[in-house]
Amino acid sequence: TVKQADLGLVLKPGTDGALACAVMHVLFRDDMADRAYLQKYTDDPHGLEAHVRTRTPAWAADITGLTVAEIEAFARLVGQTKKTYFRLGYGFSRQRNGSVNMHAAASIAAVTGCWQYEGGGAFHSNSGIFK
Repeated sequence: TVKQADLGLVLKPGTDGALACAVMHVLFRDDMADRAYLQKYTDDPHGLEAHVRTRTPAWAADITGLTVAEIEAFARLVGQTKKTYFRLGYGFSRQRNGSVNMHAAASIAAVTGCWQYEGGGAFHSNSGIFK
């Protein structure tokens, strides 16, 4: 829920993948991607970087309903927080292209290399979120 978030973003349903691609674009563009981690632990870091090169915050803003400033701020928060942890709920995976959106969102953790830090990474679960 937004109450648990460091930064609450409300985007159009089904547009999570566009946000994730724009975040990765900023991470690569602003040299916040952990290229050594990507080279060692992923199968095509150069292909991913090439793929998100045109997925700018302006591109994603048109799709998600967020502002460019919101997307840039979120990307900076993610890129500057070494132990970033994404709890990815089931909701956005339950619609058209949901699995692709989930894959894009989970890929942010690989781009930042946060998997290598205790408490960092991504997990697909809603358990424990509602109390």
